Amino acid sequence: MYLDNERIGLALVQAINNVLYLLDLNRPNLLRHVPEAWRYAYAKQPLAGARAIGLVSMRDLVNYISMTLLYRERWYNDAQMTALMTRVKRGDIAFDDAIELLPPSRPTEP
Repeated sequence: MYLDNERIGLALVQAINNVLYLLDLNRPNLLRHVPEAWRYAYAKQPLAGARAIGLVSMRDLVNYISMTLLYRERWYNDAQMTALMTRVKRGDIAFDDAIELLPPSRPTEP
């Protein structure tokens, strides 16, 4: 089956919408600091990062974006996190296992 650019774009929109729906349903506190009008635009970058390391399941995509919301800028700048995501990309460890190895996060709740 050949997917044209329009169908690929629609699939991406649906994936982002599904991820945001599941996040809002299960972890609404993580989305609290992102205005509703900006959530779609916010989710595009981490979704691309998740795909770049080989994540495809909805569970992994939701967890990846959850981690970006939980750790915020630290997710992209922390050497330990970057090293873990490199190991996931290489297939050395599963993403679920990498999550267990992440350093403690700062609380997002007061």
